[in-house]
Amino acid sequence: FPENLVSIEEAIKRLDTPAERPSSVQMHMHVLLASNRTGPSPTGEIPVELKDVITELRGTLTYKNYELVTSVLQRLTETNRGLNGSGLAQIPGASQPTLTTARYEYFVNQLSFVPSASGGQAIQIQDFSFTLGGEGIQGRVQTALNLRDGEKVVVGTATINDRALIVVLIPKIIK
Repeated sequence: FPENLVSIEEAIKRLDTPAERPSSVQMHMHVLLASNRTGPSPTGEIPVELKDVITELRGTLTYKNYELVTSVLQRLTETNRGLNGSGLAQIPGASQPTLTTARYEYFVNQLSFVPSASGGQAIQIQDFSFTLGGEGIQGRVQTALNLRDGEKVVVGTATINDRALIVVLIPKIIK
């Protein structure tokens, strides 16, 4: 009936709108150092949000101890091209619990939002790299990434002598 067609067209116009694009991503980056060192951690406690990640790492890797090197919170948008940052972190020495200063740098290139299989938005990063360097330490993790909102992702590990550098990202899409 013609009157039904008008109602249907009005309903389609109201409902058929594109999904709101995310405006940015709040990226929480945690950097861990894994070792077989024993004793209390001189760098402090692992954040609660990483407890399940540490449990999985212990089941996968042979390291006994996981220590937090640093945590970084960065807001990213699709317009960011070649975003980088750096800082200093105190890390445990190779054989003793003393701390040494190390420099870290990170780089994020070409972030974009893409449709996910669940119908939401996923985050695609064309190039991500993290480098840690200091006395007796030099490690780098570099990769392309596809991330889901709120997902905890072990981006990669890099062997540093008898230890491992581990980078964990937790993205949160901001609308």
